[in-house]
Amino acid sequence: HLAAWRSKLSVIASPIRAVLEKKIPWPTDLAVRDRTTMLILDALRPINALAVNYRVLGFRPSMLISSLGRCYLSFCPTEERQALLAELARSNSERDTAAKSVSEIQRMLNNSKALGYCQRDSSLLGADTPERFGAISVPVFAGDQLIACLSCSWLPAVETETSIVQKYLPLLRDA
Repeated sequence: HLAAWRSKLSVIASPIRAVLEKKIPWPTDLAVRDRTTMLILDALRPINALAVNYRVLGFRPSMLISSLGRCYLSFCPTEERQALLAELARSNSERDTAAKSVSEIQRMLNNSKALGYCQRDSSLLGADTPERFGAISVPVFAGDQLIACLSCSWLPAVETETSIVQKYLPLLRDA
């Protein structure tokens, strides 16, 4: 049931993402929550030179580090957020440490709500991880229900977050 829903969402999003790729030269990803991580949905689209086949790599974006996870946490219902944060706080992973800091989580939520998008927090990551790319994400709603998050990743050495936000945030929101 869940796999069929994810496949359907990927198919529905595919033409929208194809148009988006013509307007944004950087990789975009659509992801859904899968337990305490995010799952990037495959797109039925050509892969550009910077795109990564995350499924092959077994890469699962972190809820507290990735822009996708932070976006999901910021825009999901309060009860769901509280349950997710409680589960993440029980984790032994260094990537989940922030779940134990109420002030850090509140700062992230306030920032996300004020901006209407989320940024990646790469402060805990090594230089050789795909998560060192810059990334912003926006929530994807079906009515009032958060169903996914859409991100754009880029190389910070090539383009700044300010530039990405000015040029591409409106396109991500429109998509």
